[in-house]
Amino acid sequence: MKRPRILLLVPAADDSNWYPWLAAKLDAAKCKVVLRCAMTPLAALRDECDRDTIVLGHRSGAGLALRLTEQAQVLGLILVAPYLAGPPRCTVGSVHSHLHDDSDAFQYTKVRRNCGWILHLGSPDDLYTPTPAQIALAQTLHSDFYFLPGRAQYTTIEAHDLWAVLAAKLPPL
Repeated sequence: MKRPRILLLVPAADDSNWYPWLAAKLDAAKCKVVLRCAMTPLAALRDECDRDTIVLGHRSGAGLALRLTEQAQVLGLILVAPYLAGPPRCTVGSVHSHLHDDSDAFQYTKVRRNCGWILHLGSPDDLYTPTPAQIALAQTLHSDFYFLPGRAQYTTIEAHDLWAVLAAKLPPL
C-alpha cells in the first residue's frame, strides 16, 4: 500500500512548535511531509492533494484545511486546536472561518464527504476557541474528538497525543 503524504498547514512558516518533531516521526514512518503556511492559496494546495493525502491543519491552518477539503478528496483530515473565528463570533450555532466573511460558512457536508476520516484535537483551556465551539465543530463534522486538558493551542515542542492518533491511522509498512 502506498504511504500517505501529509500536508501540514500551519499559521506561519516557522518551526517553533511541534512541526519539525512530527515531521521527523513521519519521516521515520516513511511518509512525506509537505509544510505550508495558512496563507498559501487554495488553488496551489489543491494540486498537492489526492486520495493518498492526509491534511493536517493547526490553528488558523485548520481553517484552510477545512476550505481545502471542501474541494479536494483526501485520505483523512486532522484539525489541531482549530482557530476558525474570533471569540465574539465563536458560538455553538456559528462556526465560521476567520479567512472569509460571515456569509461564507464552511460546507461541512462536502468536508465529510471528501475525507475518509476526520480527527479533531482540542482542549478546554484553549484561549481562542471556546469549549462550546470546539464541541459544535466536532459534532458537525462527526469527527473523532480528543478533548485533552492542559494542551491550550498545542504549541509545545512535541505533540505525543497527536502522533499517537495519527500513527494509528497510518497503514502498516
